[in-house]
Amino acid sequence: MQRDGNRKYQWFLIFCTGLAVGAVIACFWTDMETAQNSSIISYLKMMNDTKTQGMGTFIFVCIRRLMTAAALAGMIYMFHTPVGFYILTLLLGSAFGYLMAVLAMVYSLKSCLAMIVLMMPQYLFYIPVYIIYLKLADAKAASSHKSTFNNGGHKILAIIGSAVFILVLTGSLMESYVNPLFVKKIVKIF
Repeated sequence: MQRDGNRKYQWFLIFCTGLAVGAVIACFWTDMETAQNSSIISYLKMMNDTKTQGMGTFIFVCIRRLMTAAALAGMIYMFHTPVGFYILTLLLGSAFGYLMAVLAMVYSLKSCLAMIVLMMPQYLFYIPVYIIYLKLADAKAASSHKSTFNNGGHKILAIIGSAVFILVLTGSLMESYVNPLFVKKIVKIF
């Protein structure tokens, strides 16, 4: 039990380290013109455009998110160590830190509100998927080559896979149809 608690702190520490690295990179190597022309700002404008919303956006988002979920599942299946997830968690933290710093450069303190709007409500579904994957990676590393994932685990993995698929699909729906409503409101503020 103690090891599991320590593992949670490891993931959080790795994410926070990435957060700091991303913020430092944004602050020292991104000028204001680059920040204003960044893909983040373009994304906000695109999501505000009513022509880009609808089934096409849903299919685009769904394919991207499901491909990411499949790649993560493949990483769990292929490797007997969660090192890939350590690296990915560091990169996700870096991306989030960079995003926050760029938004702060362009919008000042309003960036916190913009970031929350950009993440809601879809990340309420994506974050549990990532946590499920982290737990699976830890379980696979702990069991090494034991039968946890080979013999009796097929039903459990099928249930987990179905849950992940439903979460990603629901998150994609939220990102395509609900999030643009939030973005429209926030763009008016900026």
